[in-house]
Amino acid sequence: MRRYRRVNYQDRIEIHRLLKMSWSLKAIAERLGFHPSTIGREVRRNSGLRGYRFKQAHEMSEERF
Repeated sequence: MRRYRRVNYQDRIEIHRLLKMSWSLKAIAERLGFHPSTIGREVRRNSGLRGYRFKQAHEMSEERF
C-alpha cells in the first residue's frame, strides 16, 4: 500500500526528465512510487503553453497553497 506524499521539487525534475525521454505516465509513477493518477494530475495541472517544465510546475503548485 502506498503512503500519501506530495510531489516535491526533486520529483518534478525527474518527471520532466522522464517525459522528455517519452516515458509513459504509468512508468513514471511506478518509478517514483506514486499512483498513475497522481502523475497525470501533476502534469495536467502544472503544464504551461510550452508543456511540463519543472520550475514552472513547482511555482504553479506553490501558488495554490
